[in-house]
Amino acid sequence: FAPPAYRIEVDPGQEPGVRLLAETLRRQAWAGRTEVDGATVRVQVKDPDAAAMRLVPLLGTAGLRISLIERERPTLEDVFLELVAHDDGEADGDAGGGPTAAERRAGAAAAQAAVPESAGAEAAR
Repeated sequence: FAPPAYRIEVDPGQEPGVRLLAETLRRQAWAGRTEVDGATVRVQVKDPDAAAMRLVPLLGTAGLRISLIERERPTLEDVFLELVAHDDGEADGDAGGGPTAAERRAGAAAAQAAVPESAGAEAAR
């Protein structure tokens, strides 16, 4: 559901270069959300194949002493934020004229409420 991310750590004392690296990453077509925490940059990627080919060469030109490059699996928070962002986009309605996410949830709840308890018990057997 959520894209993979890379965590990049640099040796201490290079924070101005870390901020510049984060800005450079944000301009890459394959990069998504980019966060800086001290000497660490975490970048989610939109295109994992492009990121795998282009990240290391980009880091080589940054002029920083890199201590760690690690590909991370999406965290539960990443998945949640991706789903919420996707759901929020759908809640505004889409150009196709279909039901919004809120309308689909309301319809599912109404359908479940319309099923008699005895039918639910029979189906569980």
